[in-house]
Amino acid sequence: MDVPVQAVFVVGGLLVGLLGVHLERPAVMLVGFAPGAFLGATYAPRFVSGVEEPMFTVAVGAIAIVAGAVAAKVAWAAWMLVHAIPGFVAGVAVSAPILGVSLSNPEPNAALATAVGVGLVGAALAWKLHHLFVAVFTGTVGAVMVSVGAFGENVYVPMGRAVLRAPEAELRLFVESARSLGTPAVALAVVFALVQLLSLRRRSEPE
Repeated sequence: MDVPVQAVFVVGGLLVGLLGVHLERPAVMLVGFAPGAFLGATYAPRFVSGVEEPMFTVAVGAIAIVAGAVAAKVAWAAWMLVHAIPGFVAGVAVSAPILGVSLSNPEPNAALATAVGVGLVGAALAWKLHHLFVAVFTGTVGAVMVSVGAFGENVYVPMGRAVLRAPEAELRLFVESARSLGTPAVALAVVFALVQLLSLRRRSEPE
């Protein structure tokens, strides 16, 4: 492996491993911003067709940025919702039978309100557990990248098109190859995950 490629793996691994849970929101919002800005730039000329240059370009750019920003917010809200819904459903499903609430024909009452409250608690818990998963996952990915770049470990790296064609097979090959990693990589993954979780805890503590 060439030295520049090694440097990319090491630096990228340190960033992902130590900051993965903090990079999640910018990454998700960027995924939303890009298509939103593209659509904004595509349809903006219809609304500013009578504007002369250079204001035409400025107007199109402004519309694209606003559309991208809105799409980024929507993408993050949708991302949170996707992770919170299972917790909400689980909370209601578990508490409803205990409280005597019929989910097939729910009637507005205190028991139903309590079940919904438990569901909201479940949604919040699911979001917290999601942070734990992200920290462990990105810590592991970062440790693998550093191990490949710094220690010369051999790990199967899935390609983009192959992942789209057969995601389960590509993931299986990656996991099987990662099992051969030595103790330093495992220890590094644990350290990365702990650093992320501690940084989350410090951020959530009141000043």
